[in-house]
Amino acid sequence: LMSRSPADPANAAALFSVPDFVGDACKAIASRIRGAVASVQFDDFHKNSNRIICSAVFGFDEKLAVRPSLRFGQ
Repeated sequence: LMSRSPADPANAAALFSVPDFVGDACKAIASRIRGAVASVQFDDFHKNSNRIICSAVFGFDEKLAVRPSLRFGQ
C-alpha cells in the first residue's frame, strides 16, 4: 500500500521528475554517430559503415582498436 495519497500533486510531480537516463544515452550515442557520419564521404560510409558507427559509439583504446563496450561517466 502507498503511504501517500496517489492524488497528491507532489507525488504526481515526483513521478515525472526522474531523469531520463535512457533518453540521454540515446541522444549522446546518436550525436556521436551523426558527427562521425558527417565527417566521411557518402561512398566511404557505405563501404565502411560498420567500422565508422562502431568506432563512433565505442571509441578507440590505446592500441587504436575499437573498444568492446561503452561506459557513461556520472
